[in-house]
Amino acid sequence: MASDVLAVGACAAAACGRAVARARPGRRLSVFLAAYLLLTAAMCWRLVSVQVVQAAEYRGLAERQTQRELELPARRGRLYDRDGDPLAMSLAASTIYANPQILRDARIDPMSVAVQLAPVLGRPADELAPLLRRDAQFVFLGRQLPRQVGEQVVALDLPGVGVVSEPTRVYPGGSLAAQVVGFAGVDNTGLAGLEDQYDDLLAGSPGQLRLERAPGGVTISAAPREVLPATPGTDLVLTLDRQIQHHAEEALATAVEDYGAEGGSAVV
Repeated sequence: MASDVLAVGACAAAACGRAVARARPGRRLSVFLAAYLLLTAAMCWRLVSVQVVQAAEYRGLAERQTQRELELPARRGRLYDRDGDPLAMSLAASTIYANPQILRDARIDPMSVAVQLAPVLGRPADELAPLLRRDAQFVFLGRQLPRQVGEQVVALDLPGVGVVSEPTRVYPGGSLAAQVVGFAGVDNTGLAGLEDQYDDLLAGSPGQLRLERAPGGVTISAAPREVLPATPGTDLVLTLDRQIQHHAEEALATAVEDYGAEGGSAVV
């Protein structure tokens, strides 16, 4: 009888062991599936986060890395006398710049470029070469130069050297009514007189030129360019008469000389 009980117990234990053995692969499979589902869910969430939640942030980052924006200066408003004769106006000038990074990448000697630019820009080669050696991607070599200078630089076709058009302020009457008209600086900002007082109206709004560039920072010339045009400044007409003002200043200059005065001013 005892032997029968032992036999039954042994059979039960064996059956239980086989059941446990059969259950282990199933448990491992469940754990594997759960881990797989969790990993898949995490990847899906990351994908949604990148493409939807953080899409604007990553798009902005990509644009900053592959695009370069250049400001396009607005044409500054003109100042006229009451008859429409210009007292202050802007003309297109040439600004010369260089990208020293291009020279380094191409293993071009900066001095050789400086020697060719020197007679055109009217600057010593020893003065230009250090600018071309700078650890930078943009340096000015000359600002607001005559357009003919820009044309000569373009004709040289030097690597890493470019020309952009930039407005420069001119005063056809010279010093006529200078105390009233004032003047603007190289950055097209009014610094004195009416140029300063009405700078917000005269300045206009700058535009933008968006360029596509390669990972190394070099502009891709064949890539499409997006341009936001500049808004020209407002022209102003003064009550001042150029001819009368000219005669008044001539008379004043004579009086200053006759009486030995230090100076004087007259506005009509």
